[in-house]
Amino acid sequence: MISHPRLRVYLLKGARTSLVWCRDSENTWRTELQEGRAPEVLKDVVVPLENAVSPPVRTARVYDPWKKAWTDAAIEAGGVRLPPFSRSVVLRLDAQ
Repeated sequence: MISHPRLRVYLLKGARTSLVWCRDSENTWRTELQEGRAPEVLKDVVVPLENAVSPPVRTARVYDPWKKAWTDAAIEAGGVRLPPFSRSVVLRLDAQ
């Protein structure tokens, strides 16, 4: 698990490929179904990767299961910037 102020971030670390599930911690079935709150669109979210994966990340791709679509993610110093999303996304990291 990777610490993040807004997300629950779970890491499955492989030798050359890692998968990261990023879930909005403020969105649950209760908030949507019982309280009737629509999921918020999260923007400019950076998932910190320092000391989490090795060797250095070469490519980062994001799968949005709610849209059934892949997009590229920006690799920054110490992390990966996710594209705008709601609920959850899966991040695929491939090493050099």
